[in-house]
This record gives sequence, C-alpha cells and structure tokens, in this order.
Amino acid sequence: MADKLVEKLAGATLDTTATTLSFANRNLKLDSEEDAKEITDAIKNFKSLKSLVLEGNTLGIGAAKAIGKALESHPEVQEIHGKDLFTGRLKTEIPQALSYIGNGLMLAEAEPEPNGGSPTHVGSGLMLAGARLTVLDLSDNAVGPVGMDGLHVLLTSPVCYTLQRLLLNNNGWGPTGGVRLADCLIECHERSVRDGTPMKLREFVSGRSRLENPGALRLAEFFKRVKTMEKVVMPQNGIYHEGVQALAEALSENPALQHLDLNDNLLTPKGARALAKSLPKMEELRVLNLNDCLLRAAGARAVAAAIRGNNPKLEELHLAFNEVTRAAAVDLVEAAAGRESLSLVHLDGNQLGEEGIEAVRDAAAAAGLADTLGGFSEDEDEPDSDEEQDEEEEEEEDGEGAESEGEHVSPMKREEAAAAKRPGITPIQCTVAEFLCQPTAARLLGLGDQRQQLLTKEALNVKEIGDGRCAAVQRHLQLLSAVCRVDASQPPVDQLLPPLVDALLRSALDTAGEDLGLLSNSLLVYLGLIKCEDKQFSVSWDVKGMLVALTRAVRQPYFPATVRDTLQTFLSRPNKTVDVHPQQKHLLMQALFQ
Repeated sequence: MADKLVEKLAGATLDTTATTLSFANRNLKLDSEEDAKEITDAIKNFKSLKSLVLEGNTLGIGAAKAIGKALESHPEVQEIHGKDLFTGRLKTEIPQALSYIGNGLMLAEAEPEPNGGSPTHVGSGLMLAGARLTVLDLSDNAVGPVGMDGLHVLLTSPVCYTLQRLLLNNNGWGPTGGVRLADCLIECHERSVRDGTPMKLREFVSGRSRLENPGALRLAEFFKRVKTMEKVVMPQNGIYHEGVQALAEALSENPALQHLDLNDNLLTPKGARALAKSLPKMEELRVLNLNDCLLRAAGARAVAAAIRGNNPKLEELHLAFNEVTRAAAVDLVEAAAGRESLSLVHLDGNQLGEEGIEAVRDAAAAAGLADTLGGFSEDEDEPDSDEEQDEEEEEEEDGEGAESEGEHVSPMKREEAAAAKRPGITPIQCTVAEFLCQPTAARLLGLGDQRQQLLTKEALNVKEIGDGRCAAVQRHLQLLSAVCRVDASQPPVDQLLPPLVDALLRSALDTAGEDLGLLSNSLLVYLGLIKCEDKQFSVSWDVKGMLVALTRAVRQPYFPATVRDTLQTFLSRPNKTVDVHPQQKHLLMQALFQ
C-alpha cells in the first residue's frame, strides 16, 4: 500500500523531503473531499510532516474539510504554505475553507447543547492536532475583511503562540480587515503571555492590502506589545504620515528590527520626518526601503539627518522614485558613508538630471561608496531649484498646493483656465474634433445640449466606417480621456461630467460586447498603465481627471467586475503616469477594493 502510494505520488511529480510535503503549483481544482483524496492520503501516510505546501491550487470547502481532518494526526506540523489557494472561489467559500484547515469549527457540525443553548463546535485540523505553527503563509488570496471570520479562532489560539513568520501579502484586507487582523494578533499575544509562552513573531509581511491608516495604527499597537519584530514589510497599503508615525514609534521598541519596507505608501515629507525621529533607535537596521513614498527633498533630508552617525549596520538604503533633488540626494550619500556593511544606495527615478547624477556619483566616490550606488536609468530632469520644490512641499502639506510640481502650463491654457474659473463660463461653439484638440470647459459647453449624443455618435461612427469594434472602443476612451481633462470645479460643468462619463463607458461596453478585454486594454492604455500597439501613441496628458471619474464609475452597477479586477491589478504596480497623483490613485484603489 505504502509502495503504491509513493509510486503514485512520484508519477505526479510530487515534491517531498524528509519533513516537507508539497503539492505546489499543480493547478489542482479541489472541490470535494474525493478531489482531495490524493492529498489527504499523502498527509495520513507521511511520517514526520513539518511543512505542508499547498500553494498554486484552488481549494473548495469540501476539500478543505478533508485536509483539515487529515491534519488531525500531525501535531508536529510547523509550517503551512497556502499562497494563491482560492483562485475562482466565492468570497463566502474562503472563510469556511480557512476555518476547516485551521480549526475545523463549522456550525454545520456543531453539537447541540442539551439545554438548547449555543452549540459546541467540534474541533479538527491543526487545533485538534495540537500543532504549533512557526510559519503561516496565506499570501495572494482574496481573503478580505470577511475572511477574518475563518481565521479569527486560529490566529488567537495556541497554534499561533509560536508563530515566527506571518506572510499575508496581497490579501485585500482593507482598513476594516487590517484592524480585525491586528486585533487577532493582539489577542493571541495577550493569551500567550497569560499562558506563560509569550508570542515571539519575527517577520510580518502584508503588502498590497490597503491597510491604510486604521490598519497601520492598530498593527502598530501589536508591534509595540510583541517587541520581537525583525522584519516588517508593508508596501503599497495607502498609509499616510499618521500611520507611519505610529509604526515607526512602535517598531523603535523592537530592538532586533533589521528590515523595514514601507515602499509605495504616502509618507510625504511629513511622514519622513516622523519616521526620522525613530530611525536612530533602530540600531540593528540592515534594510530600509522607502521607494516611491513622495518623500521629496525635505523628506530625503530628514532621513539623511536621522541615519547620519546612526544605524551602523545598514546594508541597503532605498529612496528611489521620490522626487528627490540633487542637494538632498548628495546629503543622503554623505550621510550613508562610513559603513563597511553598506552594499546598495538606490536613488533612481528621482529628479537629479545629468549634472545632478554626476554630483551624486562624485559624492559617492568621495565617501567610498562608488560601488554601492545603484543605476540611474529612470531618472527625471531636475526642477528649477531645490528652494522652489521646498516651497511647493510646504504648500502641499498645508493643503494649498494645487498644481503638480514642474507642470508647465502654456499661456493659452492659463487664459482658458482663468476664463473657466470666472462666474458664468462663456461657451465656445465647436465641433467634436475641435473639442478633442482643446478639451476645455468652454468648448464642452459649446457642444450644446446634445453633447452626450454627439460624443457617443462620434465614437460609434468609427465602427460604421469599417474600422471595427476595437477602433470604436478605443475612440470611446479617447473621447472619455478628453472629457476627463475638462476642469470640473465650476458649475455647470461639475454636474455635466458624471453623466457624460457614464454614457461613454456604457456605450463602450455595448460596443465591446462580450469581449470585455477590449475595454480593459483601452482603459489601461489611456491611463498610461500599458503601452499601446501604436508605437507613436503616448499618454502626454494629465490622467488626474480620469482617475477621479473612474473612482465614481467603478462603483456603478453597470461597471463589469472583470474590468474592475484588471484595473486593480495594474494600479497595484508602480507607474509614473498615475503615481504623480497619489491621493487620486489611493481613492480609486479604495473604490476598487470595496
């Protein structure tokens, strides 16, 4: 029997070691208990199961129940690897499946109390086995806030007292789920201390999950209590300076912290200054990743001042894509000097210009860091002056800065913008083609009361003259992009734009028919998120208005879920065109995750 099982598993390219059983990336669709029989048989016959790897398959409730039952006989299990485990599953399925694997507590199997009271759950899985986990990886699963219903009991149980690595990347927690997750960890820590076996979590990873300030603030409370963190990775979570300050203060009380990654959050100079106050206390810090955090010159200088003479074991310093200018970048390099352990200073994608790059390289050479300086393949031109940038930063922090830094506005556009802001915008009669050339509020009003019909007819005409559906959908997006560039701050334009956006998107959907990929691709192209097949096409305009319009549109019943998912995926990646508007991107991501 055992020989046949080994032969079967070997034929299925199953990965096994003395203590690891892995079904990784086999793309198994496991719905029922019968579907999971190969896995459950392997678990039951495995003598010393320390690590179970299920990632890269899709697990239903019945299969999860069978696997949870099989785990009952393995108290020696220490690691569960469940990345990308619920592709194609309903949100209501995921918490039940997690519950079965973790603790097998399902109301369907509850034993009724004799007195008619609340049922007593029948335990199975890891809890019944008495397992003590050191690694739990559930990354790349759409768990969301509702998924905490299936994880709460596990995460607060003795099974997790011994956790050292908790990997929850790309789980879509949102602020509500982030708070619930932190509450579970705090409760687990409190129980472990009470039971005389204090939790000693070392690594926490939760990126791309929209934790935002509420989630960050509550997680900071956990970090402050546990005091054993060595690695904290929380990129792309929409965390502002308040959340960053709380995290920094809490992590400064974790003396073994070596790795801090907050890249692609909205620190701004204010958040950088808050973090800088705590950096000198992080004496064991090896890696600091603040890429794409809108630090700018003031924030970079704050970080430079904080690490100067501190953090002696620093190995990697990442401050790329932060609109940092020449003087501040030189400051950073000089502050990083004097460390034999330093292997990388990453400053690409900032605003140095050719002369600035040479100045930074000269400073690195003088400081003995020539070999540690990263490349500058994506550097931007430097602004007019550091002083001008600093003034703009102060205005933005006070809520007064309205224009994007370095944005050039032609005299003609200034005149049109000024006219649009005056009471009673004077319409300028024009054709649709003329509006496309100069999409202003005055010209939009000049299209007359039939503007909606004119714009949609213009898009559909492309299809009628033989260019096909693809060209027609792209024409819809070209018109939509133009409409979204109109200043919507003044009446009556502010009331006209939403129905225009809806009309163009609905018409584009009707044109695309069942091929929603046409609409998704066109949206991505006109947002600058992917390249167009036409090599001469490029997004040379500001996409801020389109981000604002989509934030409302994606919440409408007509907007397809598949297109929402595509937008969510591509907006989760760094992108120069979109990332210059962090607040608008953040609000759109919030809408997409709801």
